[in-house]
Amino acid sequence: MIEIPYINSFFNWIENKSQKKYYIYFLTLFMCFLTCSYELPSNTFETWDTIVLKSHDLTNSLSELNPQGHPAKLVFRLTVPLIMKVFNLSPIGIQIVQYVLGYLLIIFAYKISLKILNDSVSATFIALGIMFTHFGNANFYDGFYAFLDGWSYFFIIMAMYSQNVIGIFFFATCAAWNDERAFIALAVVLLFHQINTRIMSKYSFKELISLNSKSIDVLAAITSYLCLRLFLQFRFGMHTPLSGADVGLAMLRENKNYLSLGIWTFLEGFWLLFPLFILIAAMNKNYLLLTLILAQSIIVTLMAGCVWDLTRSGAYLMPVIFILVCYLRNHITIDAMRFVLLIIMMVCFMFPPYYNILGGFGFLGFPAPINIISAAVDMLGFTWGWH
Repeated sequence: MIEIPYINSFFNWIENKSQKKYYIYFLTLFMCFLTCSYELPSNTFETWDTIVLKSHDLTNSLSELNPQGHPAKLVFRLTVPLIMKVFNLSPIGIQIVQYVLGYLLIIFAYKISLKILNDSVSATFIALGIMFTHFGNANFYDGFYAFLDGWSYFFIIMAMYSQNVIGIFFFATCAAWNDERAFIALAVVLLFHQINTRIMSKYSFKELISLNSKSIDVLAAITSYLCLRLFLQFRFGMHTPLSGADVGLAMLRENKNYLSLGIWTFLEGFWLLFPLFILIAAMNKNYLLLTLILAQSIIVTLMAGCVWDLTRSGAYLMPVIFILVCYLRNHITIDAMRFVLLIIMMVCFMFPPYYNILGGFGFLGFPAPINIISAAVDMLGFTWGWH
């Protein structure tokens, strides 16, 4: 391996720091404060009113709402309303919990990466890289709009991290009932457990199709979701309205001018893992695994392109990076992995989270320190008569 001045020293420094017991907890807390954007929910938004309504009546069909509006599509998104009901939480309370989940998402992304690679340096780069994307940032700001995708992202990470039957089933079920896009993303979780649980030599059809206990847990969650959803549909008349111009192929045509940049916002720097994976998988003739991962990526991308909120839908592809890392660990050295992930983290940092919605782009907001400075400047401005 070619020695690059300072880089290997940097790796060694991280490795030494990571030996401390609470390393990732303090690092994540510091980086959350330094880089994440924070918003509190507003009860003036119709979506929050609908979530509160669902918390009082989980089987409400929302048929009285405009079928073309976003709130009407929350009819099967029951996880957060159920939590509100059980713990008697307000929207502010839900957002506080969501902040905690955002923090824990990064912690467990690190822990998953550490289990896969057994290298704290690589795990640090993956966790921080995710923090600089929409997937890792959403928990800190999207409560303002009551999108609550951050809950789904956390549940998906936990469904991948969990090792026991109850944990995998519980978190996969919570994800599915929080958003239909999370239900689709469970296919990625299932494939992750297939290739991470055992060492595969050829990634053959037999190896990939032979379900293990963890994959069966995910499949059980998928099956139970479908069965219960059908029951609710026939028993209580609940259904998700798909009418309107904001869903379907018409929206895909509307998004075509923004699709390339929108797709970038799904994974940002982590897209760099794909050409490396494709090259190595093709060289090793692992065509079936290559086909499965590309098919999942295309399905999630098309799904995202068919709705108006492109980024938050496409970010459900993020769990695929753990599958790619699982594969690459057996084909490149840990030193090479560190360099690749360092570059990815830096790219994610240089391109702060963008959000594509209705063809428009914008930052998620300013990190906490900048908000504090801005508030202080405004206060001084009023005090000194600048306004």
